[in-house]
Amino acid sequence: MTAMRFARASIAAAFIACAALPAMAQGQNASDDLAALKAQLLQLKVNPYPPPRERSAQILVAIVRRMDVSVIDMATIDEIAGLLEDDSDRVRGRMAIALGNIGPAAKHTVPALERAFVRAKQYAADAQNTSPTAPFDRNYGLGTSADSICFALMRLEAFPPEGCLDGRYETPQPPADGTVR
Repeated sequence: MTAMRFARASIAAAFIACAALPAMAQGQNASDDLAALKAQLLQLKVNPYPPPRERSAQILVAIVRRMDVSVIDMATIDEIAGLLEDDSDRVRGRMAIALGNIGPAAKHTVPALERAFVRAKQYAADAQNTSPTAPFDRNYGLGTSADSICFALMRLEAFPPEGCLDGRYETPQPPADGTVR
């Protein structure tokens, strides 16, 4: 009888111990993801060359998409929002996507997104008025940072600025008759 109770108690203890392992591993993954996120932010700060910086921004978005965003602290969110003032439109766009994916915790960054949107609209207008870009200068369907900012504002449930429609930026088209609006 006591051997049977001992066996049952041992099995129950083993079951409880096995059930706790994924929770411990999940906590470890969250801290690993946060460390990886901060490493990409550091790369964005210290690397002066556009292609690696844009790649770091792309990786940062991928990390945010897969991680538990509840572990991201306000200082890190503010650091991401600070990159909305970056010289690279692609970096600005990807930071907006990251903020949108973070969700309600990043709602305080809406004013920074709105300021970045003004710059993004000018970039989109300039891009529309210039000749087509070189074949090596592709944005792989991302659009401009204006599109990404519209996406972020939609995700953060902020009032969309003029030109944002369903999370995308619609560049104003000149009238067909050539008149100015």
